[in-house]
Amino acid sequence: MNSTSVPQPKQYPAKKFTLPLKFPYSKVEVAIWLVLFFGAFTGHLKRYLPFSDTLVTIVYDLSCFGLLGAVLLKRLSRSRRLPYSKSTPAIVVFTSFALVTAFNPLLASITQGLLGWRFLASGILLHFLGFYAFEQVNQIWRFLRVFWITAFLISLYGLVQLIRGYTAIELVWIQQLSATMMIAGTGRYRLMSTLGSAVDLGFYLTLAISTLSTVILFKCPSQRRLFALVPMVVALLFTFVRAAWFATSVAVFIAAVRLFWHKKILRLLFPVILLLVVTSILWFPRLILAISPYLENPALNERIASLATPLQDASILDRVRTWTGIWTVVKDNPYGVGVGMSGAASLRYNATIPTIITTDNTYLKVVLETGWVGLFLFFWLLSTIFLHGITLSMILYGDLKRLAIVFTTSFVAFIVLLFFGEYIELNPSRNILWIFSGILFSLPRFNSLSANNYDRITH
Repeated sequence: MNSTSVPQPKQYPAKKFTLPLKFPYSKVEVAIWLVLFFGAFTGHLKRYLPFSDTLVTIVYDLSCFGLLGAVLLKRLSRSRRLPYSKSTPAIVVFTSFALVTAFNPLLASITQGLLGWRFLASGILLHFLGFYAFEQVNQIWRFLRVFWITAFLISLYGLVQLIRGYTAIELVWIQQLSATMMIAGTGRYRLMSTLGSAVDLGFYLTLAISTLSTVILFKCPSQRRLFALVPMVVALLFTFVRAAWFATSVAVFIAAVRLFWHKKILRLLFPVILLLVVTSILWFPRLILAISPYLENPALNERIASLATPLQDASILDRVRTWTGIWTVVKDNPYGVGVGMSGAASLRYNATIPTIITTDNTYLKVVLETGWVGLFLFFWLLSTIFLHGITLSMILYGDLKRLAIVFTTSFVAFIVLLFFGEYIELNPSRNILWIFSGILFSLPRFNSLSANNYDRITH
């Protein structure tokens, strides 16, 4: 009996359900994001957590330099080469010289000198973190987006705090700040005091606004970018940090010139635009003085009045007195009085000369603490980064060119801000700035042709 075979349905192996366990971001990238968030809110943490200010600062510093150490060890294990960028000689020489001044006999103690070195020079070493941290260009863009989102959240939170008014804790903090730093008024700290970051918030927003504005200049602004930019601009406006506004304006103007100089029509308009900006700045105090009767807040009126008569403003007069006194000390000590004799470190120790709480000028701080040799080395470091940044913005193309201009203009804002405060020793913005400089110098390695051109031009 013949049996007909019945075709059997084809059997398929059962598919196993698996979770996408692979995280699409590198550990270093995520760690830098966490450091960014942690640093941005350190001022707030210091005021509300049941820990001392020193502990929060130490944890933040250990996070930054622990991450730097991990990145350098990873690089050394791969390439067996010491870390090096175009600015390495200037960084090593300046930070080493600043360390030597920690042993200046005028210092009250070596501990004070080492603390002063940390404030003045150690953050510069994070340049190498930015130089080695990223493997792809899209990681750099993600880093910038996280930075802008963080600045947006800070601005939004600060504005909400400003609207709801001060709490008792915040009022106590403002009084302590005014007493410690000998501040003539609290109006200039209206927004910044709500976060506990003091002038560092103005620096942070300056970097965020200058970099984001430069990106917006490249192409038509998207709604998301404008949505992030507007609260930051409003927040900086309410802080009344005139130095931050000036630095931001200079950086964005230079970025615009760099981007559109090749267009002859726009090139002719730049002097006109500059004239309009200067005219607006001169007429702005009169405009806001006309608005001031409609504002009931006395702190806002105090700041508006100071803008209308800037030469009579208490903060300007304080700065003039401070600069005059420091210049006298500098003339008597051409080799410097040692790191730690001014700024944050000087608040914790008694000095053999009258304690200078603040210099209100980073360049004066450097020459005061490290002498004229230290100031020369510091100028060498800044000029090295700036000139190489300009070179990179000329020879790179596409995304790399955009990033070169973004980081170079942010460095311009930093150089301008240094004239008006001790921003070199403030966390976290100074650390972010030095990471920026490292990223800037790392750009050629993402493009072999650009890297070859860069080596040929700069040697």
